[in-house]
Amino acid sequence: MGEISQSLADDIRAANPNMRATAGTMQTIDQDQLNHALEEHGEGKEKWPNSIPITKADLARIPDVLSDYDEITPGLGKADGKAQEAVVFRKEYEDGTVCCVEIDWFSRGKGRNELKFQTMWKWKTGEEK
Repeated sequence: MGEISQSLADDIRAANPNMRATAGTMQTIDQDQLNHALEEHGEGKEKWPNSIPITKADLARIPDVLSDYDEITPGLGKADGKAQEAVVFRKEYEDGTVCCVEIDWFSRGKGRNELKFQTMWKWKTGEEK
């Protein structure tokens, strides 16, 4: 998805000081995580009473949520069975609040930090899960 700006890195670290985001950190997303989001939070998979199932159209909103967010809050991601520092990007739309989670992912083999998309969910506007 590309490199993040200094402004976004600052917002991420303000939300979660344990994140290692800096200007130039790469944001990445892969098909496995998109599939995970649909399988875990799609039609018939609502985990909370106010949940709305995500769709492929919601996945297309990911770049907008990550670039024009309403709020970033601390989160807790998971990768390879291990807890990871994370942030939750929230953006409100007329049909629901869409959330994207990115984890702070350090890849030693590549020698760089990456913010990797983990999952996505949404719920009714004005309500929490």
